[in-house]
Parts: sequence; structure tokens; C-alpha cells
Amino acid sequence: MGKILLVEDNSMNRELVKDILETFDCDVVGVEDGFKALSLIEKNEFDLILIDINLPKMNGVELAQKIRNSGYKYGKLVALTANECTLSGQRFQDVGFDGHIQKPFQINDFRKKVEKYLS
Repeated sequence: MGKILLVEDNSMNRELVKDILETFDCDVVGVEDGFKALSLIEKNEFDLILIDINLPKMNGVELAQKIRNSGYKYGKLVALTANECTLSGQRFQDVGFDGHIQKPFQINDFRKKVEKYLS
């Protein structure tokens, strides 16, 4: 379906989401922080970048803004968040995301959203 970069600091969540995305025929690379993500984005083009908001060292909002300002090629930036009260709706777009996916999610809903962002 597409090449996806998953930026998630929780190793169990990262592996779970990666496994789910791979069942959708996606090529997925998972990293645990924003610095590793930026290093990969510098050398690779991703169709979709899924970013956890609560990352260590550099939070997801900071990472999205750095990616937007980087000049590198990438597809959509989508926030993955368990804390909707931090940002919501338009505010995700205001800080540089193309959208967001609320955790926890239902697999079928997640697939539809991923397909939408990849189309």
C-alpha cells in the first residue's frame, strides 16, 4: 500500500502498529525518537509518517515542524495520540500535521484512515 515511517517510543506499541500496518501490505520502518526519524527522512522518501505526540528528546509536534521545514521529500504527516486533549482537530493541522489518529484504535478504522492518508 505504501512506505511508512512509524515514530513511536513505546517498543510494544511500535511493534504492534508495525505488524498491523504490514498486514495492510505496507512497507514499514519503525524508530523510537525524532532524531532517528530525521536521519531516515534525510535519506529516504516516505508516503506517510506516523508520529506519536509524546516522544522523548523531541516531542511529536517539534518533529513535525522540523520535517515541514526540512526541505526533504515526504508524503503526509499524521499524529498518533492517546491524549486528544493536548491537541485536537484543526490544532493538529496548525502545528504541521495533515491529520491525526486517536489511540487506541479499531483496526478497521485505522486501516481506512491509513488508506485515506496514502491516497
